[in-house]
Amino acid sequence: MWQKYFACGEPVGLTVHTRPDAAGLVLAADDDLSVTLGVAGDASVSATVPVAGTFALVGEDGDIVGYLYPDEDAQTTVHLDAAQGDTTRLDDGVHLIACDDTEIPDRVTAWPFVQATIVETSADDKSERAVVAVADARTLDLAPYRADDVSGSAFDPVTIISSEVGWSANQNGEPVVDLAARTVTLRTGGSTSCPYLPKRIRIEGDVIQIVTGVAEGDACTLDVKSFTYVVAIPEEFSPRGEPTVEVFSDRDTA
Repeated sequence: MWQKYFACGEPVGLTVHTRPDAAGLVLAADDDLSVTLGVAGDASVSATVPVAGTFALVGEDGDIVGYLYPDEDAQTTVHLDAAQGDTTRLDDGVHLIACDDTEIPDRVTAWPFVQATIVETSADDKSERAVVAVADARTLDLAPYRADDVSGSAFDPVTIISSEVGWSANQNGEPVVDLAARTVTLRTGGSTSCPYLPKRIRIEGDVIQIVTGVAEGDACTLDVKSFTYVVAIPEEFSPRGEPTVEVFSDRDTA
């Protein structure tokens, strides 16, 4: 849904005066790249949200050139009541993702946002749905994030060995590497009609990087679930140390 406003290679699809309706949720960005989610007026909202905000990065020509994207795909459920002054801070780490063949300048304009799934709200009587809360744009120095830029060598298509609804590989939801079987087991989430699934993979030393994206198909339903995917490790992967997995969620990463 957020790609409607912040798609790679496209101009920003909103202004400070035309931000999308977020069912009462309001977002503010903090100096340390955490974001704080609150509620406007006298509303109360229950929603499922990511554990960090995303920052859409705008180039000199006004087009999106990349993102600071959450390190983890994990989500949490929050309950916010404006009358109680409730807020929640989303402060997990983020990493730099560049759009295809795009040079990201050291200083950029960044739009912080969070896509949330509304579970219940007093702001209206609409059913459960996804919304995007957007904070004011700000200028960012990207130098500290250059080491995490995943725009370098190309990703290859991933080979999915199996998939199933649910997750039971470990309690913390982290990807599991099986070198003997040459597989990675990872968890994603989303609608059963258009889940996030592994799409591309590459090797960087002892690190396996996997890009996930929304499956092509019909409009997404609201039955959000966890999914388990087992994917093949590329033949050239031969780690010298403990292997690690980095999972990125961006359909436009090449």
